[in-house]
Amino acid sequence: NSNVVINKTTTLGSELVTNGDFTQWVTGWSESNASLSVVNDQMIVADDGLFSAGYQAVTTVIGNTYIISVNRASSWNSDFGYGSQIPDGTKYGEYSEHIANSETYTFLYTATSIVTYIAIGSRSGSSATYNNVSFKQADGYGSARNLSASATNFYEYKKAFDWIGT
Repeated sequence: NSNVVINKTTTLGSELVTNGDFTQWVTGWSESNASLSVVNDQMIVADDGLFSAGYQAVTTVIGNTYIISVNRASSWNSDFGYGSQIPDGTKYGEYSEHIANSETYTFLYTATSIVTYIAIGSRSGSSATYNNVSFKQADGYGSARNLSASATNFYEYKKAFDWIGT
């Protein structure tokens, strides 16, 4: 089963992102210093200024753990952010990660607010292309192994600038 968190083997919750596969154009996504478009079910985030992003708000429960994954299809200047702060042109979120390769990145996050913002971005006058964003509750958090065939990176965020795992 590719949707299991190991150690307590709890099945992941339902998908909380609206239109994370981009089959409905940019429905559910807002922009911050960016122009959003979709081609072949892939969202393109074109840089229109500092911290350009497509973002969306997800309802969360404080203290619950969530698993977030983002698949970047192309571009060398991509960033992903999440947290309780709305992307506002000064940062992608409380927690952000520069995405260096075209692959799936997976993160565990413990909610600190009833709303968590997720952002996919581009920078330096370029555009970035994404083909899937997912956000699911991960009850029974343990360690994660083989979350999907394409998940090549796994990070656990515990506190500011304390990344564990790769």
